[in-house]
Amino acid sequence: DALGSSGFISALLSDKRVRAEIDALRERKGLVFGNGSAFEALITSGVLEVDKMKISFSRERDESINEAVKVRAVSVTSPFMRYAEVDKAYDGYVSGKRLKLLIMPDYADELGREARICSQYSAGYNAPDSTAGIDAITSPDGLVLGQISRVLSAKTAMPIIRSAVGYFFTYNTMDGAAENE
Repeated sequence: DALGSSGFISALLSDKRVRAEIDALRERKGLVFGNGSAFEALITSGVLEVDKMKISFSRERDESINEAVKVRAVSVTSPFMRYAEVDKAYDGYVSGKRLKLLIMPDYADELGREARICSQYSAGYNAPDSTAGIDAITSPDGLVLGQISRVLSAKTAMPIIRSAVGYFFTYNTMDGAAENE
């Protein structure tokens, strides 16, 4: 398989029983997260809704990137970004071959207008050379997040996991009822 782990993950996510469980989780307002190869798989499987004709990952690189980066929060509308601060720079790490996110410029603008771009690489840190420096995007409802970079240090990383845990305790996704209802 030329897609490596993203191809395997995409096949798993596309399995009709797995997909039915993901859809049921999303109906209960549950969260789905994938970074690196799992981000690509979220897109190719359709779990992360995007226009597949306007977005892809580059396959041009023969060598892996292994680099510390700075990413800044752009939109905090997703539950994954609940504790992030807009324009604050966070530490991250990129590692892998297929990390370059290619997006048609008009579609990148559209994602920005819809507040679906969660993070971008800070100036001078776009190691994968992604279009518009985009690091992470969400589904239209904000419940699915795909991100290229990984956590370098829990103390200085974008608080995605902490935000997701906070969301879970605020909105109990097991029965679909918010605590305050």
